[in-house]
Amino acid sequence: MCFTYFEPNTLMKLISFDVGLRNLAYCVLEGSSRHDLKITGWDLIDVMAEMGGLDKPLCHKCKKPACWVQSHKIYACTRHKGTSGSTYTKTTLAKKTKEELLVLGIPLQIQGKTKKELEWLLQVGGISLHHGRRLGENLLLADLRREYDAVFLSIGLAGVNAITLSGDAREGIENAVDWIADLRQSPTKTDVAVGKNVIVIGGGMTAVDAAVQAKLLGAEAVTIAYRRDKSAMGASAFEQDLATSKGVHILYNVAPKSAGADSITLARTKTENGKLVETGETVTLAADHILQAVGQKLTGAPDIVALDGGKIAVTGPGRTSVKGIWAGGDCASGGQDLTVTAVAEGRDAAEDIHASLSKGS
Repeated sequence: MCFTYFEPNTLMKLISFDVGLRNLAYCVLEGSSRHDLKITGWDLIDVMAEMGGLDKPLCHKCKKPACWVQSHKIYACTRHKGTSGSTYTKTTLAKKTKEELLVLGIPLQIQGKTKKELEWLLQVGGISLHHGRRLGENLLLADLRREYDAVFLSIGLAGVNAITLSGDAREGIENAVDWIADLRQSPTKTDVAVGKNVIVIGGGMTAVDAAVQAKLLGAEAVTIAYRRDKSAMGASAFEQDLATSKGVHILYNVAPKSAGADSITLARTKTENGKLVETGETVTLAADHILQAVGQKLTGAPDIVALDGGKIAVTGPGRTSVKGIWAGGDCASGGQDLTVTAVAEGRDAAEDIHASLSKGS
């Protein structure tokens, strides 16, 4: 979050922050105009480590985080509980203890300060939280359109891209998104597996987040392997510097080729005529834990909305190809895949929905 307006001849202090999957990074700047800003301080807050709480119950079938299903007397995830979900209001949430929230399937993330924020949101009036609903499974877009005048889709990017590594079949290869999700759900972090030599494949914020957390969890060596040069990396220069300050090594211009029992072979790359090509050289690194962070993709998008580049196509303030349906955040085209961008898109869509309904269009 940053400001572009400055009082004339006035020294101002600004704060910019970026919310990651586990960490909140912030940077303090000082200056009298946009042209003489200087960084006076920055740091990383490990939000997950400050949350505490109880272990989340696991589904009886797939072992994913679950809630109690009274009708069957079991813990089950959304997919395996076969119910339409429950409705919670500010009043009912405020009366629940941590243990009761966990049993109901309300995750640790909305306890403490976040729970208070949710309570504040619900006290606005006319807002309710329906937990345990998944679009396309026990929640249909056709039903929503019949019941409501407008629908806003903010379903994110639930799918994960994967790479194929030749060589010995081995354990210790997983996608970084799932690994970070496990980390977020663990109150102590002691039950999250991390290798001695960790290789993170990718160049975005998720790759940096996973690499930093692996190092903080005790990995001896953590390397981010990115196929292009430093300037093309999706993670910002600030995030890259943050990673290296925590002891993470970033290896540029390498692409994964094969994985052995305790190693990975990377091919050296370069850009020729705008295309990425291999140089013929390779490098082999010790690796007993490989995390893939090569991007996420849209899954579960309703068939009736048009797509653009693998995301829901939107115009202006989030209007989709279907009247009465808006979209924003990572699932929508044209955004920057940042939390602050998603918040702004939600605001713009809300204003447009209000204007459209007021005009009856």
